[in-house]
Amino acid sequence: MNCVWSRGNLGLKHFLAVAMLRWFLSLPDGWDKRHNSGWTEPRRLKLQALCDDVFGWETWRQQTLRALSASDEQTFYEGDNAARWLSMDTWELHFNRVKAAPLTSSSWYRLMQQTDGDRIDAVLAFAESALPLEAIKTGPADELGLEPGFEAHQALDWVLQELRRFPNRGWRLIKAGLRSPVVRNRNMAIAALAAWPRETWAPEHTSAVLTAHEIEPDGKVKRRLEDLLAGKPLT
Repeated sequence: MNCVWSRGNLGLKHFLAVAMLRWFLSLPDGWDKRHNSGWTEPRRLKLQALCDDVFGWETWRQQTLRALSASDEQTFYEGDNAARWLSMDTWELHFNRVKAAPLTSSSWYRLMQQTDGDRIDAVLAFAESALPLEAIKTGPADELGLEPGFEAHQALDWVLQELRRFPNRGWRLIKAGLRSPVVRNRNMAIAALAAWPRETWAPEHTSAVLTAHEIEPDGKVKRRLEDLLAGKPLT
């Protein structure tokens, strides 16, 4: 394999391609079957070594930092994707973007992905103050919540999705999710509350779930609420 890659003319889109190829080559299974298509072990190892070398170039971190400071969303997205592969902590950057536009920011997802036990309280405090929870909990319906007008519901969804990692946190958000017209909000709220040890439930929690069960219009969600109340694993 004769291949020479120059640092000077490669950008983050090339790095992301290398990162994906490097990940693919590191997969432990399936190579016996791929051998018949030309993926011999020496060839795989040689290409893997080449990817490892390119992946380690310092230029990628420099380019990533520049991209993360760009105003263009596509450039920022490439930088953020590269930062994820490079294990760069972009939590504070995403938190600042969320604070600047809490209802429309695309950074909620990456912010919550990088949030740990030391950071979750700050994120939840902001979410509870910035999201219009009263306007969200208008009652259950069959909404997908993807169209204009559901930006707050979408932001809440990103938070609820990760709350299962933080038992006994974010009750106000979970409560709003249980009363949301968006089906996914309700499912994510149920999953988050299911992570709470039952002995930590207060009467308010049980009452909210009972009420949610009574008024739930979706059969699948209703069964999940029944499982939640019974302490069963969620289907």
